[in-house]
Amino acid sequence: MAVRNTYTERDERLMWEHVFERLQIGDEAAYKPKGLKLWEDFEATGRTNKTASSLATHFRKAMYDHIEEAKLSMEQQLYIANQLSLPLSKRQQKT
Repeated sequence: MAVRNTYTERDERLMWEHVFERLQIGDEAAYKPKGLKLWEDFEATGRTNKTASSLATHFRKAMYDHIEEAKLSMEQQLYIANQLSLPLSKRQQKT
């Protein structure tokens, strides 16, 4: 039986950092983070042992609507939320 390789806080931080970095340089794939292209690029960096498909699924199901839980600075969270038109929590809206 296959063993699931769970996502750690570090994995998720690296994923958010990748989204942030790619948005800053204007990478079109970063504006569609639920797709595969962004995560194929991330997989190719060697910063993860996850597949692009697994990364995309995890991002879509567990991370996309939870930017406020990202282990990033508030400025980075707000930048990503603004670029991707993500809804902000009440706390973030006051910043």
